[in-house]
Amino acid sequence: MFPDIKVNKDGISAVLLTYNTPLELVKKCVDAILHHNDIGEGLEIILVDNNSDNQVELQNFVETNYKDVIFIANSINGGYGAGNNLGINNAKYEHVLLINPDVELVEPFFSWARNEFIKDPKLNILGIQQVNQYNKKTHSFIQRRLTRADFVINQLLQKLNIFIPQYAVVSGACFFLRKSSFIAIGGYDENIFLYGEERYLHESMLSQFPDCHIKMDFSKSYKHPISNRKFSLKTARLALDSYRYLNKKLRRDTARVEKELITYHKTLILFYSLKNKKQEVANNRSIIELIEKTQNS
Repeated sequence: MFPDIKVNKDGISAVLLTYNTPLELVKKCVDAILHHNDIGEGLEIILVDNNSDNQVELQNFVETNYKDVIFIANSINGGYGAGNNLGINNAKYEHVLLINPDVELVEPFFSWARNEFIKDPKLNILGIQQVNQYNKKTHSFIQRRLTRADFVINQLLQKLNIFIPQYAVVSGACFFLRKSSFIAIGGYDENIFLYGEERYLHESMLSQFPDCHIKMDFSKSYKHPISNRKFSLKTARLALDSYRYLNKKLRRDTARVEKELITYHKTLILFYSLKNKKQEVANNRSIIELIEKTQNS
């Protein structure tokens, strides 16, 4: 998938993946990247579009307003992993920022990130603090495994703002990675269309590079608005399929994983019941039914 590359550590390649993203969001995201550029010509911006309905309009908009942004028009929508593989493949720098189109940078940190990777040759993934549209801290990492124990540990780590790779995975909304290490693991698995990419990257990095460093720095931040996306069983099924697929690749016992999933969502039901969040309780009951219905499919 990836060609041999000559490592260039002089800059940062920012890879932005879009799919049916409103132009105003793309503009806001790119403008913020440019505004907070503290490495001058050492910053490369690559925008990959996953065959949006408005791809021609988006390409014209980008090429008209941002002469230095590289636009890659994907002919298919192969999912998050495939789109980012394409962008990273075309990145000329060793250090890459993956950023969602609804993320807005709020401070310059390109020079800092580049220096973090240069001074630590074992650093493969670097995450930063996520804040919402109200400038309040939100979850910048997710739990590594969907188990009751990891849920409890994750609640504690979130409250203390402590990241431990043994239990947590950097959020995929906005983070840095080392391109040569990403290529060494074969990039994202394109069988995972959406959801689960963060866990796949985390597990693959630790498998290929057991002594590598995956860390977060909470002194740097980016803005990621809270999503009002409604619960969907279709989305839940997609996330479930991705999680099952990853665990099969990790050679984890299937029966144990299924049992852990049900116990995990029962724990969420208890958690949300105590908070009197009836909709979340109903959603997790639906997910348990989905797990049980699709166990052998």
